[in-house]
Amino acid sequence: MNRLIARVQAAVDAAWKHESGLPEEASQMHGLMSMKVRHLLNNMCACPGTVYLEAGLWAGASLVAALAGNERNVRQAYGIDNWIDCSSGRGAKDLFARQRQQHLANYGNRLKVFDHDLFTFDVAKHIPEPVNVFYYDATHYRTTEGVLRFMDVLTDPCVIMVDDWQSYARYDVEAQWRKAESEGPCEVVKEWVLPSNKKDDAELWWCGFYVAILKRKQAAA
Repeated sequence: MNRLIARVQAAVDAAWKHESGLPEEASQMHGLMSMKVRHLLNNMCACPGTVYLEAGLWAGASLVAALAGNERNVRQAYGIDNWIDCSSGRGAKDLFARQRQQHLANYGNRLKVFDHDLFTFDVAKHIPEPVNVFYYDATHYRTTEGVLRFMDVLTDPCVIMVDDWQSYARYDVEAQWRKAESEGPCEVVKEWVLPSNKKDDAELWWCGFYVAILKRKQAAA
C-alpha cells in the first residue's frame, strides 16, 4: 500500500509541475480541463499493467490525456458515454471518434468504448478485467449512483479520480462521493483534494479534482 501511495503522490507532484509523458500534440486538443489535470491523468496510467476505466468521455480529451504515450503501460482501457447528457451531443461524439483515431489508434482492441447509458450498462458483462485506475466524469448530479455501479470491478486497492470536485453550487459532488463511500464496499485509504480558485480554472485544477486510493472494507465480525 505504501508503494501505491508514493506512486500517486509522485504523479500528483509531477502534474503540479506540468510533467508527464503526454505527447505535445495530444496535450493541445480541445477539452474541458486544465493542463494539470491532463498531466495527472497521464501519470496515473504510466504504471505497467494499468487497466483504466473512464466514465464520461465527451470529445475525448481526458481519454487521450490518460492514454496517449502510455501504450506500453496500459494493458486494457474502457470508456463509456452515450453523448446524450452533454450540450454538444452528436458533435462531441463525432469529435471523439476523430480524436480516438488520431491519437489512440495504436491501442486497437486494448481500448473498448461503449456507446451506452452509464446507469443501465452491464458492468460485469463488458468489463471482465479488474480496473485499477477509475476516472468518473459523467453525470455529476448522479455521482453517488454512477460511482457505486463500478465498485465491484475495481481492484483492491484501486485509484479513483473524480472531476468537478468544487461544484460551484451546480452539484454537490463531494457530498455525493462521501455518500458513495459510506454505502459502497470500499473505503478511502488516502485522498488528495486538488483545488481551483474559480470555475474553469485553467491555471489550477479546473473545477477542482479529487484523487483517492480505495481498499475493500473489512467484513464486520
